[in-house]
Amino acid sequence: MFAILISNNDDPFLDFFGFKRLMQKTLSITTFLFLLMPCMVPSKYNVLGQHVWIQASTNTNTNNTVDHQSAQADDRQSAKLVQEIKDLIAGLGADDHQARSQSEAALLKIGEPAIAPLQAVLNFEDPEIVPDNEIRLRATRLLILIQSEVRERNLTEFLDGKRDDIDFDGWNEFQELVGNQSTARRLFVKLHRSRASLFEAPKLGKSKTENLLHKTISGRIRLSSSGNAESLIGNLGTVLFAASLKTKWAPDQLASAPAVPISDTKKIHKVLVKPHMVSTLKTHYAKAEFKDLISAWLQTFPFQSDESGKYAAIAIEVIEVYQLGEKSELLLRFANQKELPTHVRSLAIRALSQTADAKLTPKLLPLLGEQTVIGNYLLGRYVTKGDTNTDANLLIDVQIRDLALATLIILNESSLEDFGFFPQAFQENKLVINQAGFATREQRNEAFAKWKKRKASN
Repeated sequence: MFAILISNNDDPFLDFFGFKRLMQKTLSITTFLFLLMPCMVPSKYNVLGQHVWIQASTNTNTNNTVDHQSAQADDRQSAKLVQEIKDLIAGLGADDHQARSQSEAALLKIGEPAIAPLQAVLNFEDPEIVPDNEIRLRATRLLILIQSEVRERNLTEFLDGKRDDIDFDGWNEFQELVGNQSTARRLFVKLHRSRASLFEAPKLGKSKTENLLHKTISGRIRLSSSGNAESLIGNLGTVLFAASLKTKWAPDQLASAPAVPISDTKKIHKVLVKPHMVSTLKTHYAKAEFKDLISAWLQTFPFQSDESGKYAAIAIEVIEVYQLGEKSELLLRFANQKELPTHVRSLAIRALSQTADAKLTPKLLPLLGEQTVIGNYLLGRYVTKGDTNTDANLLIDVQIRDLALATLIILNESSLEDFGFFPQAFQENKLVINQAGFATREQRNEAFAKWKKRKASN
């Protein structure tokens, strides 16, 4: 440092005595020796640096080598497993029964990796194996067992929330209908375990799904319709789900071509309205999600071409039994549809009294002017507490407007008797259609006048 200071100093005194030239030479020699030193004397820093560099280079090369070797080992292991599986599949057709059984047991133990090779053999895509009847029989059985085991494991992990990356058949469509909350997942898993094939409906298409639906309805649902309601939920739920996909298959055909024929629809309806089924679903953990499935199923009905009212009558009862208030507009449509049989319209009006609320009042008012006769009935016996006097055998006339008025009174939380209806018109918290009329014109006029007066005061 001192030599540098002297050599860079322009003082003439230093230059006179030769100090500056001396220091410049000293600096040159020192710089030369400094640069030469690493080559002559091994510095610990240089050695350390060299060691670190060499070590790092060695580690990188080592890692690359290890990764490459590991990949090669995995490839060899995979190839070995594939060959082992092929040999075992070929062994399924061995002459010796014990050898065939041992091959089958070994493949079952291997599990999921054997699925693709088994499928390839069954589809005649493996040129090395020509499957005979024995191989096809055992390979088919193995595929069912292994796939069931894999599906069950995946379903369990899906239910526990550990796996959201599994693409289950039908899950996207299912959650569109009922959501993806925990109860929806539980219901999905239950239905999937019950009838997984129907969840392939989005991939199968219209024709195959309709055939599968018919077989399921004719078989599982019909045969178990008198059994335990909880066991029916799985079979019935998958049918409702698959049938509801008609809105995706061919939405333009819904008016004329139902997803499920009327005969099969009646079977589903029969099971749905059974008391033990209704009571089970009312307390079921996924009752809201199941109602969503029912609603989606109803949307596939061909109401526009349903002149006989068969589909409408089924829908009305299901809506009433399961209290599907969101279907009030559909009921109102039936009530106003004069092309439908009168008894079907009357059922729709009664269902409104059970499922709608007072907000629907303005839309029901037009029906108060319709004098279509539903029927003439004898007033039934109705014995009040402590009173044995009845109006039995009194002939009453029931019209559409009478049912509409009774429904409006119920929705606005008033008493039917206060408006002149007979006590028999409302029994067990339900409007009785053939008793909700009047014996004379004067009684009817008085009831309607009272309603108008009440509405005017409100």
